[in-house]
Amino acid sequence: MAFTAFHCALVWPLFILKPKRFDFIGLSVGAVIPDLFIPFFYVLPVYEEPARIITHSLIGAFTFDFVLALIAALYVVPKVIRYFKRTSPDPRGYKFAGIDVLEQRGSLLVIACSILIGTTSHVLLDILYHGGSPVFYPLPSVMFPLDEVLPWEIFVHGTILLAFVHLAYVYWWKMGS
Repeated sequence: MAFTAFHCALVWPLFILKPKRFDFIGLSVGAVIPDLFIPFFYVLPVYEEPARIITHSLIGAFTFDFVLALIAALYVVPKVIRYFKRTSPDPRGYKFAGIDVLEQRGSLLVIACSILIGTTSHVLLDILYHGGSPVFYPLPSVMFPLDEVLPWEIFVHGTILLAFVHLAYVYWWKMGS
């Protein structure tokens, strides 16, 4: 995908429709975490391509991605949001769809399920963008050899971009203020 945050466009509608059944932070972190730690693998002296393969597979979505997203959703992101809540008068730092995302936290089960939905949606959405996505890793023969056709990529990227911009503008910018 062209921009990691665009993955949120798939999961934010779930929170908009049923805010008590989903955790906004869990959905969002889960949707972006498979891409967020890839740069760290490049600086490691033992970096190999399988690191990206694991993070963009279903087994990775339910294991490695899930654990990192759970830590981020429970400990890191809430601290960052609390900081913005204390230091900025603008509620757009902590409100989405008119809801304070720190006050509308679900149970640990809701957070965990939201993360799994986010990580799985990331893996499945990337099938459209990356030919040969390793969805069923470690099975090497099961790859999706999607031909990267320019008009198809433009259509999918454009659709996700428009969905992300619409959701961010309406539910974060307008309703968050």
